[in-house]
Amino acid sequence: MKWTGRVFWSLVLLGTAVTASPAVAVAQPNATLYEVTETMSLKGGKMVRRLAVAALSGTVDAGTALCPAELADALGVTKCSINAIAHDNVNLATGRGPISGTFAIVVQDMNTTDGPEVVIVRGTVTGQVDISPAVFSNVPLGTLLEGTWSATGVRGGPMEGFRAQGTLTGTFRLPFEIAPGVAAYMLNPFTFPADGSFDFVLPKERSLDEPTVRLEINFETR
Repeated sequence: MKWTGRVFWSLVLLGTAVTASPAVAVAQPNATLYEVTETMSLKGGKMVRRLAVAALSGTVDAGTALCPAELADALGVTKCSINAIAHDNVNLATGRGPISGTFAIVVQDMNTTDGPEVVIVRGTVTGQVDISPAVFSNVPLGTLLEGTWSATGVRGGPMEGFRAQGTLTGTFRLPFEIAPGVAAYMLNPFTFPADGSFDFVLPKERSLDEPTVRLEINFETR
């Protein structure tokens, strides 16, 4: 979901109050994924729903269930690579709806020039997404709520026999144009545009030179 934020920027300049609540902050996220591609359609009559499929890629911190310290040490990395496919079904009357998807922890193959792609862990996620701040007040934030996940190691791989499950929460940060040709992520709508209330989109946070949605996740094990 690419969002330029021109309307919100106008509201800030005019001093108009932002009434939507900010996305719930993730308690020290241990994974960051970026939306590489998204395909979206609108369905329905009086009750319009937003249906979307997104491909995401990112990293999980070493020392977590999905990236054990022993695995990270063996690979010589501080973060493990993760790819995901997510589906959402958002009611645009509320800005909320279910989300589900699959993910894989991947490692490098013999070609060290491109990105990691060998699957060693497969998993699933479910939850509820709340993008009401973006839908109703043009605030480029959203939240992943009530999430659960489970994962198993791939047979024959370094994580064979691994099984884990737990809960997750997340914050979506939609890129917006803070100035002509300059993209950023909002951190706090109530202090924006004060210093420290946004992050500039870095070159590594782009896909084919387009700013990507950043999803900060906290995977918890139970």
